[in-house]
Formats: sequence, structure tokens, C-alpha cells
Amino acid sequence: AGSYAHGVATEQSDFDTVHIFAFTREQLYGIDSSDNAFEVGDAKFFELGKVAGLALKSNPTILETLHLCALNSIFREELLDLFSAAVAAPDVASAYKGFVNSQITQLAKINWDQTNPRYRKLLRHGLRAAEQGKKFLLEAEFVVNSPKKHLFVPELSPQAALDALNWEVAELDRIGRSSNLELKPESDRNRVNQIVVSIRERLYD
Repeated sequence: AGSYAHGVATEQSDFDTVHIFAFTREQLYGIDSSDNAFEVGDAKFFELGKVAGLALKSNPTILETLHLCALNSIFREELLDLFSAAVAAPDVASAYKGFVNSQITQLAKINWDQTNPRYRKLLRHGLRAAEQGKKFLLEAEFVVNSPKKHLFVPELSPQAALDALNWEVAELDRIGRSSNLELKPESDRNRVNQIVVSIRERLYD
């Protein structure tokens, strides 16, 4: 996951991993609560139900988690089906605008300081996510490792960086309002629920 999955890793990059797990029958039905998301070192774990719920909101981080985990799972077809059923163009546009705006907020918190190591990272995250969201909306193709990776590590001044990120937010908004998109306009919540139930039943049998 992270910079390695995005194709922008450097020698200093951490090797992050993401995982989807399912509660045991006892955890799901019992009276004791269990964490549905947690981290161990550089590994992040998300419970299946949480993944499904956030995928229905087109959360960019969860969409990447779902996509990457599906490629290496015995439930590959089910998870890819869940991905397809969960996403909808209006939600994708809104979620990706929110993600880019969150990077602007984080950059403001460090006063747009170019000497801060987080400056380039936050800027790169914002620009890369915007590119991913636009392609997904326009072509219904979800790409994690972008062929335009060289665009995501620019040497931009604070004002140029702010202008670039604000432009991306506006573009996502404009594209999201279009009626001529490849990505479907509505998610299929019932189908998502069916898939989650089906996976749990197979695990519990």
C-alpha cells in the first residue's frame, strides 16, 4: 500500500500494508465489542463490515484497500463485486473532493512550510488522489499505480500548491456534476449487503 502501491516510493519510504479481516462468529454475535480497524506497525487492518460501509461512501482510502486486498484474496471475485456495487459517481466526486480538501487543511496546519518533510507528502497525496478520482469518474477505471507518477512530486511554491489543489477540487466538482460519466450514478446497497453476508457465511461454515 502507500507510496509503493502508488508507484512513487523512495529509499526513505515505509513499506505499508493493508488487510481486510472478518470478525469471528463470536465477535460478531457476542456481547464484547471488538475493534473494526486497527494498526500494527506499518500494517492497517479493516473489518469487512467497516470496509463495506465506507466503500458505500466511496472513501478513497477504503476503495484502495478494497481494490488491493481483492487482488490477493481467496474472495477476489466477491470483493471486486462489492467494490463495483458500492461506488457511485456523486459519492466518488464528493469523497475525493473531501480528501483533497483534507490535504489542504493539513498543509495549512504546517503553515505551508516547504522545509517540513510533510509538505511534499501531503501535496503528493492530494494531487495523486485527484488524478485517481477524475479517471475513475470519467472512465470507470480505478488505478492505484498511476502512469503519471512524475506529476505527483512537483516543486511547487505554497501559493502554486494551493492553487493546484483548489483547481483539482473544482475539477472534481465539475466532473461530478456531468451527466455523461462512465461511472454509474447510484450504488447498490442491497448487493453490497448480500456479498458481505455471503462471505461471512462461507467463513463460518
